[in-house]
Amino acid sequence: MPYTDKTMRIQIGLLAASLLLQACSSAPTLDTAERDKYNPDTTARVRLYGNNGGSIRLYPGKDCNTATKADVVSGSGSHLESFKSMLGDHQVKSIGMPDSAHSKNLGYGETITEKVIPASVPLTVVMHFGSPNSYCFPPPATFTPQPGRNYEAFLHIENKRCYLKIDVIGIDGTVTPQPYDVCSKDLLKELNKPDPYTGPKI
Repeated sequence: MPYTDKTMRIQIGLLAASLLLQACSSAPTLDTAERDKYNPDTTARVRLYGNNGGSIRLYPGKDCNTATKADVVSGSGSHLESFKSMLGDHQVKSIGMPDSAHSKNLGYGETITEKVIPASVPLTVVMHFGSPNSYCFPPPATFTPQPGRNYEAFLHIENKRCYLKIDVIGIDGTVTPQPYDVCSKDLLKELNKPDPYTGPKI
């Protein structure tokens, strides 16, 4: 059969369909190296939800007054994971945390990264989302994780308001809000230095 534009379009369509099916069938990845860091007497665990266009950063052992750019531990995924999220792929890096209603019902292209964090010392969390059409840069949040507890953190958008939501996950999967201190916008600028976006702010 002659190679025509129509043939090429069909092949591209088949490739896209194949990638989409492969993405939707992805299984969670067990991060054994991260899992083995967990000690319920001295550490806690946090589940971070991300998506394409989003960034997640952790500053363990630091609060609103002490966090600096040098203290960052990235919680966001690779460029490949961002591409897969656009295909609807749920990239899940698990360390064995209990499920919650959120983790069982992920949004389109939403990803999960689970991390072991030091307990009994402050943790500062920075999340943002940006695209040419909209952006969301809530102030950083600081709280003190307790030993052996499980947490989850994500950007929550409701009634055109965007803020960080942090919950404690019980063994049975129930969640309760985790109180936290809101850091200043000055700290956000210092840690994040976001690129300017021309779209409307959420």
